[in-house]
Amino acid sequence: MQESGIHPSELNGVFAGLSGISRPGDKQHMQELFSSLVNYECDVYVDNDAVTALYSGTLGQPGIVQISGTGPITYGINQRGVHECVCG
Repeated sequence: MQESGIHPSELNGVFAGLSGISRPGDKQHMQELFSSLVNYECDVYVDNDAVTALYSGTLGQPGIVQISGTGPITYGINQRGVHECVCG
């Protein structure tokens, strides 16, 4: 059986939206981990999962997302590209 998809060495960029990544040191640790899995020229970005939640609903346009899980978070971005996050 042939595997489909892209091999990690072929990627130009990776964005990972992860829960709890706002804790000190976690963002850097996860960015290093993802970077070790792809080629050295690949740009790796790691941020809170609220960023991916907002983008999935707005496709990059300004807006606000509210996640009410075990740790509530509100994240928004305005027309000037300014973003703010309130974590509970």
